[in-house]
Amino acid sequence: MVVIKLQSIRELFSDTEFNSKVKRLMIPITLQSFILNAVSLGDTVMLGFVSQDSFASVSLAANVSFIMNMFVWPLTGGATLLASQYLGKGDHHTVQRVFCTILRYAVLLSLIFFTLSLAFPYQLMSAFTNDWDMISIGAGYLRICSFSYLFTAISQCFLSMLKVNDRAKACTVITTSVVVLDLILNAIFIYGLLGCPPMGADGAALTTSISKFLELAAVIVYTLCSGAMRPRLRELFRILPKLEREYWRYSLPIFINAGAWCVGSTVYSAVIGHLGSDPTAAYTVINVIKNLVVSLSTGMASASGIVMGRVLGDGQLEKGRVYGARLAKLSILCGFVCAVLTFIIGPLVLVIFKTTQGARDYLRPMLVFCSLNCIGRCVNDTVITGVFNSGGDTAFDGQSIIATMWGIIIPLTLCAAFWWKLSPLWVYFIMSMDELIKLPWVYQHYKKYAWVRNITRDDLYT
Repeated sequence: MVVIKLQSIRELFSDTEFNSKVKRLMIPITLQSFILNAVSLGDTVMLGFVSQDSFASVSLAANVSFIMNMFVWPLTGGATLLASQYLGKGDHHTVQRVFCTILRYAVLLSLIFFTLSLAFPYQLMSAFTNDWDMISIGAGYLRICSFSYLFTAISQCFLSMLKVNDRAKACTVITTSVVVLDLILNAIFIYGLLGCPPMGADGAALTTSISKFLELAAVIVYTLCSGAMRPRLRELFRILPKLEREYWRYSLPIFINAGAWCVGSTVYSAVIGHLGSDPTAAYTVINVIKNLVVSLSTGMASASGIVMGRVLGDGQLEKGRVYGARLAKLSILCGFVCAVLTFIIGPLVLVIFKTTQGARDYLRPMLVFCSLNCIGRCVNDTVITGVFNSGGDTAFDGQSIIATMWGIIIPLTLCAAFWWKLSPLWVYFIMSMDELIKLPWVYQHYKKYAWVRNITRDDLYT
């Protein structure tokens, strides 16, 4: 059996063309995701030296950014789906029009979240916790951080289109540079170095706003100077009805999927936030660890979607079927790697956090539950958001989220926390099962091969 398994693994990595395509995208996207999550770790660690309430409050306030990103993700996800297939077809003009389409919506999204965070920070924080100290700290953070929301969605549109156009390395360089600056400014503003007054959580918010502005500036300058595909101003507000319908046909299910998952994850945070400061602190640390680890999954899912989209858009459906099978197998290996990394990174991260003994007592068993969740997360990310979405099969994700997260896990979580009054550990264990219970359903749907489709059209301009 061992020989057979080793032989299967060797066969999995034997296709040099496939491996080259995946690695060329996966490595820089994984690094970019890891670096972005490292910023969250840096913020949390630095605030952890200020106080437990500071980093717990900022973690809860960051749910607003999380919610915004859950709108940005489907906005760019639908564009990536269409752009990849049309690039595979060789239709660069349509890719450019897709770029213009998502930029229009990104500007609107940025203005909405900026206004809400600037005008209603206390109301937003009250949704996540009833602890007044954490509400006060988080509200101050949100008010300053609201300016970063003006830049985030637009820069993500540019970055996503650069990745589709084989410029993932440039995206990683830009992100890395901004992250280094972010960490330096964090230290200056949080602790009051170089003559600045110590600002604590407000300093972290100020740094985020500055960094997001510089990221957008850098990505626009790179796009203009490198000759990369960029939106034309004269086409930015010219709506192409057929393309608009195609975009929303595939993007709307992704928005529903993201909304259902985002609100569900926010419910998890709100439940933990109402169980006390120690569980909230532990949950914050665990999420930082998980986000670092699943960067590998994020990179693989993004690379899978682009590679699969190009193959299917080129009409190579049988090759797409073969690639899909390989990616599904790789996602399982990726899941176990992430589970192992959780146990390796976890203890290292625990050393640097300033937490109470009560929070540490929660952290250790939470690592075990987190590792199990990572296995399911890796498979679902790659197969659902990578393979399925690349062929326009975008509705399945929402169905699985509604059935498993909303139909099973969230009701059990609420009962466990507020009716049965179980320990926060049991509450977190129930939350951690949301990805695993989807796996049989995902496999069943995969075998139907509804995702093996070329969705490009020749009549968009008629």
